[in-house]
Amino acid sequence: KNRLLDLDELYTFDYAVLDILLDPIPDQFSTEYLLQIFNSTIKKLKIISNAAPTIHQAVSFLGTAIRILSTRGEYALAEDCVKKVYKLLNDTPMVAMINPYFQMIIAFQEAHNLLRQNKVEGIDKAHHIIRTLDHMIAINPLPRIVKHKEQFVRDTLLLNKTGLPIDLKGGE
Repeated sequence: KNRLLDLDELYTFDYAVLDILLDPIPDQFSTEYLLQIFNSTIKKLKIISNAAPTIHQAVSFLGTAIRILSTRGEYALAEDCVKKVYKLLNDTPMVAMINPYFQMIIAFQEAHNLLRQNKVEGIDKAHHIIRTLDHMIAINPLPRIVKHKEQFVRDTLLLNKTGLPIDLKGGE
């Protein structure tokens, strides 16, 4: 952890370590440091759009950072970070093309950030995500996608305090 705090630049392994450290103990880095890494990662991804392993770990970290900001109640910061990632994906097509699932990772966090604020838009976003995952599973039932859908549904049901039902069947 201390090594990561002293780094000016992060590499593939560093993003993997950050993801591992943040998941079980999300409060070990300050919001300021998390945002500093987040913003430098966005800048880095614009430059290294052809380095698939780094992009994979970096986008995974971005999703984790958004989740942690949201669980800390930093909803506006989390939403701002979601917008920055979507802009990155739009402005840097190579990043999105390396793995289209990156957008889903960020969409998961966007839906959950909205639900933590009890916003109905989170329900709509969750419905679209569930339908998309169902379509992906219908094309090729990869165990990882099935697992992600199950986890997304569990988390969404826990966060949904809107009083509106979640369409678990992904119906049209």
